Amino acid sequence: MKKIITGVGSYLIEQGLLDKTGELILSQTNAQRAMVVSDENVFRLYGERLLNALSEAGIIAESIVFPAGENSKCLQNFEKILFKLSEENFSRSDTLIALGGGVIGDLGGFAASCFKRGMTLIQIPASLLAMVDSSLGGKTGVNLQRAKNQIGSFYEPVLTICDTDLLRSLPEREFKCGMGEIIKYAVLFDRELFYTLLRGNFDLSQVIEKCAQYKTSIVKEDKFDRGRRQLLNLGHTVGHAIEVLSDFEISHGESVTTGLCVITRAAVEKGICGKETLTELSEMLNKYGLTEYTGFSVNDVYDVVLKDKKISGNELTLIVPECIGKCKMIKIQLTQLKDFLKAGGLK
Repeated sequence: MKKIITGVGSYLIEQGLLDKTGELILSQTNAQRAMVVSDENVFRLYGERLLNALSEAGIIAESIVFPAGENSKCLQNFEKILFKLSEENFSRSDTLIALGGGVIGDLGGFAASCFKRGMTLIQIPASLLAMVDSSLGGKTGVNLQRAKNQIGSFYEPVLTICDTDLLRSLPEREFKCGMGEIIKYAVLFDRELFYTLLRGNFDLSQVIEKCAQYKTSIVKEDKFDRGRRQLLNLGHTVGHAIEVLSDFEISHGESVTTGLCVITRAAVEKGICGKETLTELSEMLNKYGLTEYTGFSVNDVYDVVLKDKKISGNELTLIVPECIGKCKMIKIQLTQLKDFLKAGGLK
């Protein structure tokens, strides 16, 4: 079993960990009760196994299950979790377990951070995207109508249990979504990883571990996203806008890689990076069936980006590639944003 030390806990990665969840939790906490938060798709596949693993370790467990999809990441469901925790007389020393992808991890994590000012949080990521990104770093939250991640907190899990066996049931589109975030890490930090992905011959567990190490390292340096951690937003400014404009029909990972292409095209036009970077990125996205272009207009994307949390005053921080494996942060005036988006191919 591989173990990565995060800011306040541990990230464990190995096949077959789900059935050891109870004993793993007891090795890190004194929890006697657990509330499992999940979605219908994941809970149908793995809920009973998780509840059995908790019972065998002597942990009394309840569960609350939501419809799958981004629309479940809302204040109403956040409130439902809090009410259930209160009605069942949970204490702050008890445990909330988020079993699912990024939506459940964010929703459950936010509830854990707020209930009685913070209860123990365990993440069990059930998607590739959650394993490499969203279950790490402590960002939690919910959406507000047509604005993504507008309410939330920084609240790290004491334990993240990454059972790679859970990926066997992952639909192809969810795999593509996770690959979008992995490609982001390669463009940010690791030219060698980029070409390994491009060749297509790699050990997925090792790639997950590498991405987790990258994220853990940068979060330790900048927990509250005020400095270098902002690099992890590569592709996200435009990507979040695409998600919102599609009413979340386009997944997060798909949107991020399209956003990455928009930003890279603009970087080429502005002389920040060479055209070969865009060519290599295009080849990568074609290999994994990810989309380079969006049909949404520059005006529509601009209107959504104005709600981006990276805006400070009249400036927006954008992450742009200089080459594969190296990116930088730039600040642009909001008055320059439409021009930048047009340079990225939006009309």
